[in-house]
Amino acid sequence: MQQFLPLILLFAATSAFSQELVEVATDVLILRDSPSRASKIIDKLKNGEILKKLASTDVVEVIDGKTGPWVNVSTFQNKKGYVFGGYLADLPTYICITLKTHSGEISLLD
Repeated sequence: MQQFLPLILLFAATSAFSQELVEVATDVLILRDSPSRASKIIDKLKNGEILKKLASTDVVEVIDGKTGPWVNVSTFQNKKGYVFGGYLADLPTYICITLKTHSGEISLLD
């Protein structure tokens, strides 16, 4: 039983998560506080900016001939809000595994 204890502790000290990322695919994309063009503006995002996709909403609109849902996102500056999904490009999904060791944490990105 003693030889299995380190293995059990390793699994207990390991965490993993999958992060879906999207990229702004227009000159300026408005980050809003709710999924509506009438809602308050939080920020203006630039072309090529990478966002964490939190969830797609059931609210679908047509804007400038593009059809898409409003998407709940977070910037890497921790600003959260909604953007029109017609102006987002999907990026590959990454999996991050964090191992807690005696000397700190090690993050592995796949």
